Amino acid sequence: MDRHQIYRWMDQGLGAYVADGIAVRLGLHPVVIWPDWFAHSPTEEEVTAAEMADHLDARLATLRRQGMSYRQAARALAAEGFLNPFTGLPCSKDSLRLRFSKISTRENPVAA
Repeated sequence: MDRHQIYRWMDQGLGAYVADGIAVRLGLHPVVIWPDWFAHSPTEEEVTAAEMADHLDARLATLRRQGMSYRQAARALAAEGFLNPFTGLPCSKDSLRLRFSKISTRENPVAA
């Protein structure tokens, strides 16, 4: 473990995934170390929204590889009944512009 990483954690705090990983490596459930663990865990609605966002991104990647613009993709998603995972409203071209621009056109993008 890098000493500087520990200083960063002390200064900035631990993220939920890092804290979970540390507890598991110690052979413990996170709530044993951090009694308020469940107070910081995501709600079911947040988990569902994140899963829907992943599904939306996968569909957007397919549409982008097919050569669609974000406007065309927004129309296709609206026709397919996709909803914005965070608002519950139909996907609009404005809500997709940034997501669409971040999606690679490669079949299997390599993490940078």
